[in-house]
Amino acid sequence: MSADWRTMRISADGNLSAIAKPMEIEELKTEHNWVPEDSSFGFNRWAFVEDLLAPGVAMKYDGLNYTVGKDPESFPVTYTASPQLTEAAMAVPTWQYWSITDCKKQLVAVVATEETDGMRPGRCKVYNAQGQKATEAIPDALMPRLQFVDINQHLLATAEAPTLGSNIPMPQVPRRASLGNILPYSIRFERGGYDFSSDLLKKDFRWILSAAVQLRSLDDASQGFIPLFVKDKYLLLSVALALGLIFIVIFGTMFVSSVRTASRIFFHRDKQPDSTLTAFP
Repeated sequence: MSADWRTMRISADGNLSAIAKPMEIEELKTEHNWVPEDSSFGFNRWAFVEDLLAPGVAMKYDGLNYTVGKDPESFPVTYTASPQLTEAAMAVPTWQYWSITDCKKQLVAVVATEETDGMRPGRCKVYNAQGQKATEAIPDALMPRLQFVDINQHLLATAEAPTLGSNIPMPQVPRRASLGNILPYSIRFERGGYDFSSDLLKKDFRWILSAAVQLRSLDDASQGFIPLFVKDKYLLLSVALALGLIFIVIFGTMFVSSVRTASRIFFHRDKQPDSTLTAFP
């Protein structure tokens, strides 16, 4: 019933340390003056990411109906098979942005997760508080496996569900409905401390990558699901009004009954029988 049902609270030693919640770009601009600066690194620097996603394109083509064309003028005769594309082979991704703030409500990082159907691995980006992209997670084509690389293309960490090296396709990973079907991930960090290594490898900042993995898992589990009362606020209002009317009727009836009982106790008077004289002859 809460509007912030997707909010994730991170605590350390029982104390609230950070809060991650979904936000729109306009909200991030208004509340934190945050704007992504992807152009500062250049999209061409990340062309290798698209190359690594080539298996995802092949999966789109697999299973489609093909039409065969024949070129009668060629010798030998040439046949061409073309898939009947009902959608783009690589659809333009949509992103969900998550703000991560500390206990003083100061922006620490922003995580962007690619919106998927929850049954295929999705991409993930981590920005700093100034809007600069610090790392991007390259998803496996089939397995729920993420490889975080920095802007220098150095591997930072690897995360996989349910554990590293399990190699289970994402739709076949066991999910527990009692825990919201959220996939459990294991994460391994690379050794840091080399020249120009990312700050995300420092022990004080590794939790940001862990939070990004948790948000990726949370986003996958909640795809296509919105709590009933959050989706339809008028339904919640109707239920609240109906319950309110029921309570009013019940307490009203109890109040009227108690008033009647009290009036009978304190204001009841026995009626005196009429005296009649009997004449004897």
